[in-house]
Amino acid sequence: MLAVESTDDKSGAAGSANQSVPVTGDKRSSFRQPIDIRVRITLPDVKESVIFGRGEDISVGGMAIFAATDMKIGDRVVIEFVLLSGRQIKLEAIVRNRHSYRYGLEFATLTSDQRNEIERL
Repeated sequence: MLAVESTDDKSGAAGSANQSVPVTGDKRSSFRQPIDIRVRITLPDVKESVIFGRGEDISVGGMAIFAATDMKIGDRVVIEFVLLSGRQIKLEAIVRNRHSYRYGLEFATLTSDQRNEIERL
């Protein structure tokens, strides 16, 4: 883990407090498992708006997907997909980041059964 000294002024000089702040390269609390699955995405705020995308990785906290649509950070969506075990998952997610057509989704309504199924991947 890296440490960064705090600064008191705009010059970048270390302050008298000399505090250390932990810095990590990844803010995620859960391991992301690479996957390649079809994802059905429903945009509840858009009447009858259903599109399909591809899941790239998954954890109990969320999923990265590719989808040819224009979602905004903060949008709530409903996603559905089938795991390799055959288990169908349907839940609400929140768009947390976007790079072109790659979206980072945070699961909002993961049940304990769904969590257990994802942890087994």
